[in-house]
Amino acid sequence: MDDELEKIFKKGQEIRLNPSEKEKMRDFVISYARRNTKRQTFSIFSVLRSVPAILSFVIIFGGIGISFAAERALPGDILYPVKVGVNEEARGLVAISDEKKVKWLATVAERRIEETEMLVKENRFDSASKEKIEKNFGENTKKLEEKLRSIAEKNDSERAEEVSRNLEDALERHEEVLKELSEERSESREEINSVLGNVKSFRESIRKSREDSENRRDRGNNGEKERD
Repeated sequence: MDDELEKIFKKGQEIRLNPSEKEKMRDFVISYARRNTKRQTFSIFSVLRSVPAILSFVIIFGGIGISFAAERALPGDILYPVKVGVNEEARGLVAISDEKKVKWLATVAERRIEETEMLVKENRFDSASKEKIEKNFGENTKKLEEKLRSIAEKNDSERAEEVSRNLEDALERHEEVLKELSEERSESREEINSVLGNVKSFRESIRKSREDSENRRDRGNNGEKERD
């Protein structure tokens, strides 16, 4: 299903709404948000936060140009809430199996780190950007660890361990990039090191969980051999 969505996203670059259709879609979304939120003031961002998943698809497939532009957005850019709150949420919804959800959550975690790297290189990484990235990174990694446990509990520990190893490798590569950037950009060193600390902590947590799982599986296999 998520592969199909990728194809739709690519094909969607050719889709355009006429002005009348865009206006109708905008009026519908804002009307729904007003009926279903207690917020007294409205902006495009408050509307996006109040729109449930099904309406996110309306925005994505109706305003496909905006959705694609948002994919390049970084914290601080006007379309960043669309990237995180609409695009990523929608793609997460169509990742049906635990394995696909874990892979997508791992991709999202990497996205936050890559955004940090891009902002640093563009001399735009500040405390506000750091807070946004760290908040989303923390929420996402918590979900990821829960899904990894869920896979392991379903007697598929080997698959969970494989996903964990791949994620550890990716995180280690990003750690090296962040370390280099920290050394090069003294003006942003404090913010970079804060994100780096979170990445290290998460990688260590994933590593420990994987090793514990491998040890339990090995003990189980040894016990079976002794009984034989």
